[in-house]
Amino acid sequence: MSRGVWLPKSTDADVKRLIDDALWSYSILHPTPSMKTLDGFVYDRALTFNGERLPGRKRQIVGANRGKCTTKIKLHVNNEGQIHAFPWP
Repeated sequence: MSRGVWLPKSTDADVKRLIDDALWSYSILHPTPSMKTLDGFVYDRALTFNGERLPGRKRQIVGANRGKCTTKIKLHVNNEGQIHAFPWP
């Protein structure tokens, strides 16, 4: 499975902000959170926090996966409870 690549010049702080945005969206879409639904959650930067596409919203590319630009990130929670993210097709 390809983990994708972040945009060049992306910093750890940039990825942390993306994770924070994804967690905010997750909290709206999943009022009763669980590790089962958090692990594998996909957040699309082209959508609003509640999952609606706004007309004319600019694509907010975060990186590439499988050779194509993407606006999505996927969260992964490891056994220690640490959250990681990577660009998702």
